[in-house]
Amino acid sequence: MPSPACSEPPDGLVAATAPLVGPDPGADPVPWTAVWAEEDGAEDVLVWSGPADRASRALLVRARPVPALRLSSTLMDHHVHGGTGVDAATADPDAVVRWLRSLRSAGVGRTLASLPALGPEALAEALERLRGPWERGLLAGAHLEGPFLSPARAGAHAPEVLCPPDSAAGRRIQAVIDAVRGAGDPTPVVTHLFNAMRPFHHRDPGPLPALLAAARQGRARLELIADGVHVADEVLAELLEDPGLAPRILLVSAAVAATGARARRGGRAPPGRR
Repeated sequence: MPSPACSEPPDGLVAATAPLVGPDPGADPVPWTAVWAEEDGAEDVLVWSGPADRASRALLVRARPVPALRLSSTLMDHHVHGGTGVDAATADPDAVVRWLRSLRSAGVGRTLASLPALGPEALAEALERLRGPWERGLLAGAHLEGPFLSPARAGAHAPEVLCPPDSAAGRRIQAVIDAVRGAGDPTPVVTHLFNAMRPFHHRDPGPLPALLAAARQGRARLELIADGVHVADEVLAELLEDPGLAPRILLVSAAVAATGARARRGGRAPPGRR
C-alpha cells in the first residue's frame, strides 16, 4: 500500500524510483517511488512511498531526483555496540539518539544496542540510559553479550566481571534482566555463531552441532558476522544455502564505537570499546 502524502509537503524534497526488493527473493521487483524530506540536523522524513505509476506528478516536480539501483525496507541490526564515536554501554541518551539516526540514514531502521559483559550496577545504569531512546521507538531493545561467559574465551570482555549464573553476582545480574525483560519473541538467539566458541572436532564436536540442530528445529536463531573475516565466505554461503538454516540466520555487524567515526590527529580514530 502506498503511504499517504503529507498535506503540506516540506521543502528539500528528494525522490528516487527503482525496483522495490521485498522479502521474497524469487518475486519480481516492483517499480517503486519514494519521496522524502532532507532536514539539516534532523532525521529524514518519508513523505510518500508507493508504486511508481501512482506517484503524484505535482509532488515529483518539487523533488530533486537521486539515482537508485534498488529500494528496500530498512534493515535490522541485532548486534551492534555503537558507532560514530558513541559506545552504547557508556553514552548518554542524546548521544545514543544521534548514533541511531546515523544508522537510519544508512538504511538500518531497527537496532538492538549490544552491551558487553558488565557488573550488576554498571548494567543497570547502561540499561537505564537506553530507556529513553527505547521509549521513543528509536531503539528496538538491548542485547547482552555477558557476563555469563567462560573466562577461557573472554575475548574483548573484562574477565573480572564474568561470572556463572548461579553465583551471587550472577543472581544480581539476573534480577536486573528480569526487571527490564520485554514481552517479545522468546526464541533464543546464538551470539555470533563460531566466534569465541569452542571449535568443531570430529571427536569433540563442542556446541556447534546442537546449535545448528536447534536452529533447524525452529528453537533458535543464529547470528553471523558476515564480513568475510569473522566467518569465511565459504562457510557463510554453505549455511545460507541450507533451506533449514537460512530463515533462522541473522546477519549482524557487531560494530563498535569507532565505526563511522571521523578520524582525528594524524588519522587516528576516536577510541571505541575495543
